[in-house]
Amino acid sequence: MALAWINWPVPVPTAAPPEPAAAQDSEPGLGMPSVSVAEGEAAAPQPAAPGLVSSARLFSVERFGRYAVAAVSPHGTALQLVDRMAGPGAEDGVAGKRDGRVDLFLGPGSHKAILTAPQKAETPVELQVRPFEDLSGATPPRLEELRTLSAELGDLQQHSYWLEVTARRQVFLEAAGRHLADLRLWKDGTWLVEAAPVAETIEPVPGRPLALRRLVADLNPGLYLVVAYGGPGAAWTDGAGDKPFHLRWGIPSLPAAVRRQMVTGPFGFDRWLVPKTANYFRLELPQAGRAALDVARYADGHPQPGDHVALDKTAREPVAEIGNMDGSTQRLVTVERAPGESYVLQHYLSSRVYTFSATGDYLISALRPGTGEDDADLGAILTEMGGGTERVVASSALRLLPGTAWTRRFNLLDAVTLYVDVAEPGRFVMTGGGVEAEIAVTPFIRQPDMKIAAAAVGGGSWNLDRGLHVVSITPRPEQKGILA
Repeated sequence: MALAWINWPVPVPTAAPPEPAAAQDSEPGLGMPSVSVAEGEAAAPQPAAPGLVSSARLFSVERFGRYAVAAVSPHGTALQLVDRMAGPGAEDGVAGKRDGRVDLFLGPGSHKAILTAPQKAETPVELQVRPFEDLSGATPPRLEELRTLSAELGDLQQHSYWLEVTARRQVFLEAAGRHLADLRLWKDGTWLVEAAPVAETIEPVPGRPLALRRLVADLNPGLYLVVAYGGPGAAWTDGAGDKPFHLRWGIPSLPAAVRRQMVTGPFGFDRWLVPKTANYFRLELPQAGRAALDVARYADGHPQPGDHVALDKTAREPVAEIGNMDGSTQRLVTVERAPGESYVLQHYLSSRVYTFSATGDYLISALRPGTGEDDADLGAILTEMGGGTERVVASSALRLLPGTAWTRRFNLLDAVTLYVDVAEPGRFVMTGGGVEAEIAVTPFIRQPDMKIAAAAVGGGSWNLDRGLHVVSITPRPEQKGILA
């Protein structure tokens, strides 16, 4: 029995990693590695299928790196690589239809390729082996967390960036590009981290698809080289020759309650982490257009299935809302929108009743969806609980004085609650038109044996005592609109 360790540390064709304490001069770049393809053929492979013929070619590379191994012919040639230890490996192409190409990491030394072509083909097949060019130069820049980088990346090219981890943590990387094919992490720039990216396709601009690679890894403290590798790329309907590439590290966080105007980044979607206490989310556009709001539960670096609302130019109101989510884990909020377009994102904990136990001075604010320009007046009541009783401490209810009236037009798309503070007891009339709705009035603090008047359709009159009252307005089925 023989035992051999065949794994070895292999240098990536780039500069040495800088010291964590301070950036120091790096070694000069190693340049493009040399490649040689043998003129003769290697040992004959297994017989090909009827009508096809296979041949083996040997080629050698100078040092470890990423290479594109391709068959070039006018008739279509399939390609398969063979490893000395593992045997048959990656393959691509269809004999008689399409030439094969395999992009992969190769160590220094000789390698074997199997070429399969139509038996009657007259033109010999050419085997091309091309190394990737690192566009970052001898000293790759450092990657800054939460900052989006934009550059160009084409076929047979790669971008490298140093990433420093000061304490064990999870790293979230996203890259997008027309020619992007792979995204990898190298410890100290030499050892490949065992983490493969998730591959998707996005289309931030119609007709211009981009490859998306998302890489999530738990990393120990140290320096890592992030390398993005190019590939053949996707065809664009407008025929443009642009080669965009974007990279970002990390997901920014937002507080539990926020309303903020944003501009979409180059990915065509923005992401945020939001505390689990938020359960209402709203996306607003300046005018109807293409966009989407997605809210998913987020744990261990991977979003769980969530809720998704899409908008288009036919939307009556350019607003997307997601609510009634449980508070089991933090949220990953994603907004899809064309790059450079503005929108407003709002979220908070939505509840009719909030409770807290504390001492000291606090600023208490009531939030509403949107700007509230066409909504009913916003009111809130603060009470103190103790000794089995509830005492009103403060309120922002509508104040009704003797001989005065309150009028307002507002949207009635769902049930609406108004808080009214009656200064003096008396009989009050409440009416509403434009939308058929049920109106009910009840004291804010009720005794157990208190009789409550039934709701009246369209309005009615009520005898009200001094103090706070709750006016509940509910639209009848299929009667949503403006209440006046």
